[in-house]
Amino acid sequence: MIAVAAGLRVLVASKPVDFRKGADGLAALVREAHGEDPFSGTIFVFRCKRADRVKFWRGTGPAWCCSGNDWSTGPSGGRRSAMA
Repeated sequence: MIAVAAGLRVLVASKPVDFRKGADGLAALVREAHGEDPFSGTIFVFRCKRADRVKFWRGTGPAWCCSGNDWSTGPSGGRRSAMA
């Protein structure tokens, strides 16, 4: 279970994203395709074409966080890495 603070928006992309995109590419995608401010504090969730990995983007002012998980080995993934 993931607890989310009251008032925090979480938007999940319904279409797959090219996971070769880095932080700048995801920020541009949020801005252009979704019409949202990537630094608004909203959490954006993206999935790859095979739907076995996800990336999370949360931009807060001048700082941002982009992380991902490979779900192919189970819910914990076994491997965790920052994908920035």
